[in-house]
Amino acid sequence: MSTSAWSKVDWEDAACKFTDTDSFYPEGSGEALATNKVLIKICNGCPIICECADYAIHNEQHGFWGGLSPSERSGIRKVRNIPEPVYESSLGRDYYGRTMNAATDQ
Repeated sequence: MSTSAWSKVDWEDAACKFTDTDSFYPEGSGEALATNKVLIKICNGCPIICECADYAIHNEQHGFWGGLSPSERSGIRKVRNIPEPVYESSLGRDYYGRTMNAATDQ
């Protein structure tokens, strides 16, 4: 799925839309996250689970997305030969993500 296809997903349909986001990024996430029955139940009842999982496989290193833990997504990436996502530092960027030049921008 391409980036433009993910932008067409109606994320408002997500079963987790009223769930506290922090629930999907618990401390000590490892195996405990992979076996979290509450998160698994939320995701399994979601109409966009496939789109969410696909997005996360390509873009997310952390958290529980599309019914998959970080280690599960990493395994899928290895099998499909998909590179691990790389996060660009937000340093030197304004609110809109534009690169700022410290010498000229205030």
